[in-house]
Amino acid sequence: MRQIFIVNPAAGKKDYTEKLKKQLDALFEADDYELYVTGKPGDARDMAANLASCGEEMRLYAVGGDGTLNEVAEGACPYPNCAVGCWPSGSGNDFIKTFGIDKSLREHAEDLINGQEVLCDLIQVNGRTCINNLSVGFDADICHMTRHLKKLPLLGGRLSYYFAVFICLLRRINSRLEISIDGGEFMQNKYALAVAANGQYYGGSFCPVPTADPCDGKLDFLVVNKLSRFSILKFIGRYQKGTHLSIKKLCTAYTGSCMVVQAAKPFAMQYDGETFLGTRMECRISPHKIRFIIPKTEEPTHEDL
Repeated sequence: MRQIFIVNPAAGKKDYTEKLKKQLDALFEADDYELYVTGKPGDARDMAANLASCGEEMRLYAVGGDGTLNEVAEGACPYPNCAVGCWPSGSGNDFIKTFGIDKSLREHAEDLINGQEVLCDLIQVNGRTCINNLSVGFDADICHMTRHLKKLPLLGGRLSYYFAVFICLLRRINSRLEISIDGGEFMQNKYALAVAANGQYYGGSFCPVPTADPCDGKLDFLVVNKLSRFSILKFIGRYQKGTHLSIKKLCTAYTGSCMVVQAAKPFAMQYDGETFLGTRMECRISPHKIRFIIPKTEEPTHEDL
C-alpha cells in the first residue's frame, strides 16, 4: 500500500518538511513512501485527487492544519481506495481533537502510520466539502476579517485575530438571518451565530457542540440567539469550555442532516477555517464518506472498519 504525505509548508509557525523527512527515513526503507509539497492554496486538493484517481490502495496524510486536511479530504473522498490521515502541524488542528489526538502526534509519526481506520462523515456546503464544521455569524465575521488583516504589515499571527475581534465588536455582533433545519419552516430573527458541526472543536479551542460525533451519520446544529456587547464576553468563556448549551434562552441545539441559512445581504461563512461571502448557505451531511486514519489505541473511540 502506498504511503503518501502531502505537506503544506506554510501551515503553522514553521515548516516541518525537513523534520518529517527525517522521521519517515527512520521508519521506511528507501522509496517506500512519497512526499509532495504544496506551493499554493488548492494544491493539496489537486494532488490528492490526482494521486487517488489511479485506483491503487493508498493512505494520504495531510501534513498541515485543518485547511490542508480539508483539501486532502475533498480531493480524496470520491475514491474508496484511499484513506486520509492528519499529521498535525497547523495552528489549529481542531478536527483531530474529537478523536482525542493532539499535536504531540507529530513527534510520533509511527503511531499514525500504524493507525486504524474509521468511516467518517463529511459535509457538503455550497458545492464544497467540509470535514470539521462550518458557521455563520459573529465567529465567521471574525475569521473573515482575520484573513484580510493578516495581509497587512505588522498584523501577522494572533495580533490580526485580536484586531478582528475588536473591529467586529464595534461593527456588529448579531445578523438578521433566516435559518431552516431539515426542510423545516425558516426561523427569521437576529442571531449571533449558527453552527453545523461534524467535529467537536473549531477556532483553536472552542467547543460549539460537545456531543458531535463525526462517525454517526448525522450533523449537530447550534443556533445562538441575539447577544448584547455586555453578555458576549461571558458567553465566549462558556462557549470555549462547551458549557454554553445550558443557557436555554440563548442556545438551541438540533440533530439532523441539513441546514439552510439565507439573508437579504451578503454574510460571511466559515468552513474548516476558510471563508467566503454569499446570501445563502446550504449544507448537507455525506454519511460515512471517507476512511479516516487515527492512531491505534487499546480502547478506540469508534469502531474499526
